[in-house]
Amino acid sequence: MKQKKLPNRQSMRLQGYDYSSPGFYFITICTNQKEYLFGDVINGKMHLNEYGVVAHGEWFKTEAIRDNVNLDAFVVMPNHIHGIIEIIDKNPIVGANRDSPQRNKIGIN
Repeated sequence: MKQKKLPNRQSMRLQGYDYSSPGFYFITICTNQKEYLFGDVINGKMHLNEYGVVAHGEWFKTEAIRDNVNLDAFVVMPNHIHGIIEIIDKNPIVGANRDSPQRNKIGIN
């Protein structure tokens, strides 16, 4: 069977930045083909289906199984999840410079 060629997508990541570094990260997880897998919005309110309930629960498991992660706000939408994750440094290096490349580029020290 011939595999379907995937479209070329430009990376949204900052080149050279270590995304395992401590900090807050806004993430979006999308379903395949933008399919509505997690439920529906009815009268302006999200109603989770069984898959949405699983996705909601898995968000909280992330923090339970990783001791270097704190979870912040998140929302499950019909075809994607938005959330804020904080990666914390469990073993800080004394005197290490933790400024991200973005801060240095715009002149913030």
